[in-house]
Amino acid sequence: MPLRLSLMVKPSQPLHWAVFSVDPISQGTIQAFVETLDSLEGVSLARYYPDTDMIYLAYCPKRITRGEVEALACNLGVKLGEAYPD
Repeated sequence: MPLRLSLMVKPSQPLHWAVFSVDPISQGTIQAFVETLDSLEGVSLARYYPDTDMIYLAYCPKRITRGEVEALACNLGVKLGEAYPD
């Protein structure tokens, strides 16, 4: 069973994306993904909460596009699921 994560982007136009991989995601991959997200312009804080499988981006004044996150995820072997809302 693949590990499923949620990615919440707030407060600018909240997005909710299912983030998953074909194979289980290692803690190292999750950490690398969070650190990569945290380095994006406009993101002041990215954190992973293992109890809820949630990656939360706390401050994003610039809207981060799905394409930007998909490209970062792809580099780490993480595939994004559907976005709610789009």
